[in-house]
Amino acid sequence: MATFKYLLETSTCIELLRGNQRVRQQCIEKNQLCCISVITSIELLYGAYNSPDNYREQKIAKAKMLTDYSQKTFTFPPYKQFAYHT
Repeated sequence: MATFKYLLETSTCIELLRGNQRVRQQCIEKNQLCCISVITSIELLYGAYNSPDNYREQKIAKAKMLTDYSQKTFTFPPYKQFAYHT
């Protein structure tokens, strides 16, 4: 079982999904030590499902990807696969 040292809050996860390179680099440096809570997962999915129609499907897919990765040892997928742009 992995030992996590960093619990990422919702705003940090949103910055990751928006493509913030500084936040992403910090998370990569702490790879295998990060996780997100169930509450953060739900907040991300809630926000994605309530997005404007033109971005909804993309945001839902990316939020699900992040929450799926957080349930395993937290390894970041390739940037282009992971981030969405608004």
